[in-house]
Amino acid sequence: MQVNLKSKPKLPMFRYDAALLGKWAIAAMHCATAIEAFQLALRYAELSLTYFQFVLKASGNKAFFIFRELMDFGKCRKFLHECQLRAVYQSCTESVGGPIPLHEIRFAFPKPAYANVYTDIFGCPVSFNAEETMLVFDSSLLSLSLPKANPLTCKLYEKECEQLLQSLNALETTKDMVHRELICEHETFPTLAYVARRLHMSPRTLRRRLQAEASTFKGIAEDVRRIKALDLLKSTDQSLELIAEQLGYSDVPNFCHAFKRWTGRTPSSYR
Repeated sequence: MQVNLKSKPKLPMFRYDAALLGKWAIAAMHCATAIEAFQLALRYAELSLTYFQFVLKASGNKAFFIFRELMDFGKCRKFLHECQLRAVYQSCTESVGGPIPLHEIRFAFPKPAYANVYTDIFGCPVSFNAEETMLVFDSSLLSLSLPKANPLTCKLYEKECEQLLQSLNALETTKDMVHRELICEHETFPTLAYVARRLHMSPRTLRRRLQAEASTFKGIAEDVRRIKALDLLKSTDQSLELIAEQLGYSDVPNFCHAFKRWTGRTPSSYR
């Protein structure tokens, strides 16, 4: 399949050198096809030090590359969405040898005053206040042969990516990573799906890895709830209702029942 690289405007914004994005980007550029490049990039997304989880979906003649937030970005939200989408798009254009025709772009933030600039840059419809930020393009592009395809180079860099990923994973167990995510401050107690997304894996994969370590998400969550409950009761004057809500309990009686199981005492007597 041939892509018309002359039909889209040049991008006047700053450029990303794919090599600076990491070894995973170089490996992806040398894959045989676009779908293989996407699959490799998603497999080693953790090495990109991104603030997003990436998801690739295809439905009919459209493909969707979705950006899911891993944390609350606060005031930096719009900036981080713009930068990450720009980096992904630039990496894709370098891989195929020119700008990629897009059906549309959706941004998960309000329409800015300079919204028309997006259309000028990407040459496609752009919408705002979407549920998730995403690039939408023709699914046939996934079978596109990449001009820099080189099996030897791809395999070499992929091997290095695998070694880097194993080194990162060796620094702490999956149980440690889950515990770290749960112990951080959150408005509501994190679910398994949320933690899995933060760790760049599916809920099923997270459960499997914890099982391999003779652990469970429920058990880790129980331990973290106990630690947080003891700390909140000792160091704050927050009501039992608020503490129960922060720890993910539906009501105070459920929290009190769990607390008595942990300590043999009620939260009020402990305080």
